[in-house]
Amino acid sequence: HGEPRPYIKKQQQDVMGFLAANKIEYMECDIAASEENRKWMRENVPEESRPATGHPLPPQIFNESKYCGNYEAFFDAREDNAVYAFLGLTAPPGSKPAEVLALRAPTACLLHPSPPTFTALSGKVICYNPILCVFFTSYCLNDVLRASFFFSTR
Repeated sequence: HGEPRPYIKKQQQDVMGFLAANKIEYMECDIAASEENRKWMRENVPEESRPATGHPLPPQIFNESKYCGNYEAFFDAREDNAVYAFLGLTAPPGSKPAEVLALRAPTACLLHPSPPTFTALSGKVICYNPILCVFFTSYCLNDVLRASFFFSTR
């Protein structure tokens, strides 16, 4: 057993480094140290995201019980400046992802759709609840992330 495979360790460090650098809080779930974590991860990776043979390997990323994806999906989202959407979060105002997502923003907040509470302002949607909602996933800035990041120390 011992250390995780080098590419798995690098992928885990890549994800954790990104989350830490962007001050995104997360919980680490070590599947090598906890049979319960291993079982939960394996049971909650959707069928269409599982490998053809064997079990899904870490890193696997969840927002609470919602599956976000594996490292490849995370990497693709990062390349597209869409990691916050990938994680089911709202990008902080002024960040590059927020600017990208603002271009795709609906004309009203999906959580609070009743006009005239909303004003389109420079491509963004201002919710006077007061919450800035910038993309389609119905998540607003006051949402709390409880992401679970599954990894292995072996």
